[in-house]
Parts: sequence; C-alpha cells; structure tokens
Amino acid sequence: MDNIWWVVLWAAMGVLAYTLCLYPLITITAGLGRRPKELETSDELPQVTIIIPAYNEEACIRSKVANACHVDYPRDRLHVVVVSDGSTDQTVEIARQFAECDVEVVACEENRGKASVITEAVANCASSIVCLTDANVLFHRDALRWLIAPLTDPQVGAVSGDVRLVGGDERLTPGESLYYRMERAIQLGESRMDSIMGVDGGMYVVRRELFPEIPADTILDDFVVTMSVIRAGYRVVYEPRAIARELGTASLREEFRRRVRVAAGVIQSILRGQWPPARRPLALWQYVSHKMLRWCMPPILLVITVAGINLAAESRVIAWGLTVVAVAMAGILTGAFIPAVATRRFVAIPLYFLVSQLGMVVGFLKGLLMRQPGHWRPTARSSLSIARDVSNRYRRTAEQ
Repeated sequence: MDNIWWVVLWAAMGVLAYTLCLYPLITITAGLGRRPKELETSDELPQVTIIIPAYNEEACIRSKVANACHVDYPRDRLHVVVVSDGSTDQTVEIARQFAECDVEVVACEENRGKASVITEAVANCASSIVCLTDANVLFHRDALRWLIAPLTDPQVGAVSGDVRLVGGDERLTPGESLYYRMERAIQLGESRMDSIMGVDGGMYVVRRELFPEIPADTILDDFVVTMSVIRAGYRVVYEPRAIARELGTASLREEFRRRVRVAAGVIQSILRGQWPPARRPLALWQYVSHKMLRWCMPPILLVITVAGINLAAESRVIAWGLTVVAVAMAGILTGAFIPAVATRRFVAIPLYFLVSQLGMVVGFLKGLLMRQPGHWRPTARSSLSIARDVSNRYRRTAEQ
C-alpha cells in the first residue's frame, strides 16, 4: 500500500510542477521571440462601439465616461454606450450629463444581469467592432488603437489588453501583482502559439458577428465570449501595449467572493461544454494546461496532503515537510491580521494563494449545486479618493 501512496504523491506533484512551472516556462519562452507590431496610422480605422455595463457605479461612472470620450480614436468612428442594469443610485443621471459627447445611455428598469444587458447592447450595435469595458477601468489614451491593431489579421476574432490594478487591500497587492505579471507573460506566449484562454473582462474588443448570445444566468460572460470565438475558428490574442488601470480589490473578503464567483462560473462553463473543440488541438492543450489543471489545484493539493500523511510514518522528510507546511500556514493566517507583517511578501503572496484556493473550493461547491447567481452586485471599490487619483493621473496623460 505504501508503494501506491508513493506513486500517488509523485504523480500529483508532477502535475503540480507542470501546472505551476513547466507550462508557464513553455509559454513564456514562446513569447520571448515575439516581434511587436507597430501601431498603424491608417485612416481606415473601423467603427467601434464602447459598451460600459454598469450597476450602481455612481462612484466611478463620471471618470469612466469622460475617459472613454477622450481616447485617441476618431470621434466620427467611435460610439459610447452606457448600459445601466437596473441601477438604483445616480449612475444614469451622471452618465446622461455627457450627452454633448454623443454618449448613449440605456437605462434598464430591472436588474437582469450583466450577460443579458451586454448581449442586448451588442446586438443593437451598428459597428463591426465592439469594445467591452468595466465602469472602474480607465484606458490609457492610446489603448483602444492598440486593441484594434491585431484585428487587421482576419484570423483574430478578439483582443484583450493589459488591465493593471491600482490601490486596494495592501495585503493583496504583492500576491495580485505577481499573479498578473505571470498571467500576462503566459498570455503573450499563448498569443504567439494560438490563443489566450480568457480575455480580461475589464477591457477587450471582439468582432460583433462573433459575439455569442449569452444565457442570462451566465456567471463568466468574458470567458464564454473567449471560448465562443475560439470555437468559431478564430484566435483570441493579448496586446500588452493596450493598457488600462483598475481599482484593486478592497479587502480579503472581496477577493474571496470574487474567487468563489469565478470558480462557480468555471463549473457552469464545463457543464455547458464551453471549451476548445478537438479540431483545435493546440488551443485545447492550452485550455487543459492553463485553465483545467489550475482549476484542479485544490484537489491536487488535497491528494498530496493525504498521500503525505500516509507516508509520514515511513519518511522523516515527509513528516517534517508536513509539519513545516502546517506551521507556515498558521503563521500566514496569523500574520494577515498583524499590520506590521501583513504586507510583507513572505506573508502576502502565500496568503493570496491560500485565499484563492479556499475561494475556489467554495465556488466549485456552489457551482455544482447551482447556488451562484448570474446577477451581479458591484464589488466594493477602493476609496473614492483613490478613484479620483487614478482619474486625475490619466486625465493628465491624455493631455500630454
């Protein structure tokens, strides 16, 4: 029996090493040889509609609409639409103050869910290209032009940008920063090989004819769009020079909630068969390596733990290893509530990983039990003063 546990342990650790180290190394290496394409100055830029779904976003909608109206893109080829999904605050009234900028405001009376309102908004677009963006995401002045550039390749169906976090809970910053740096490096390599496995819902463009009719109860609309584009035979790529800023997560609780929602959406997408088809073997390999195995991280870690416990009596090294891990986890959880150490990288990074894994476990259970609603509620933002600071910073950038 002990021999079986050794096989289980090494197999699980091998999968873990492939997921966290080997696959990222393969993709990052592939991205190193990428030659960046120059931004075209052609007068033949396509018509684009920026769609901003919003639900009770009065704290940041003014900055968002102003930012969208001042991107570096011909005004006669740009249309901005704010879709209020049953907001009960001042979101609609504030957005309507931009009527002189030709901003269209669609005020839905009921809160139907993000998937429903953006599907309807895209269906009503007259442009061939649609840009989906969140209300708390502010574009660099040239971000939209960089997003559009890869679409000159007829095989590219959607493009995602680099949304960078500003502010938020300082205990999350080191872990979030490391996570997103790794994600962007992986996406750069995936773009070179075939497709990225998920656009950033905060800022991406898609060909309107490829945008699917998303079921109203969908939890991860951006992931559904990604898989729909890939299943239609097109590529989804990442453009690192299309940069935007987003207010960071305000607390550990909010990050936990976000991870629960993502994990529940993962289960929903799997049950609905939303993955690359077999005729796209490279994209399917990317999906399994980047997404599926990462989603399986909690059970993989559980298998390693159980195998280690069963082998602890036989191996002093494993026994000591389990003890060290247990003490480290207790120390991390304790340190999270001590201001002097909570933001230290040796606490913050593993804390971010731990919160993510726990959130995924709860989310998987909610997804299997279909207890996660598709309707949204606004994530708690960082303080309004930070929002204003971000807005002012990029207003100055736009004026340069």
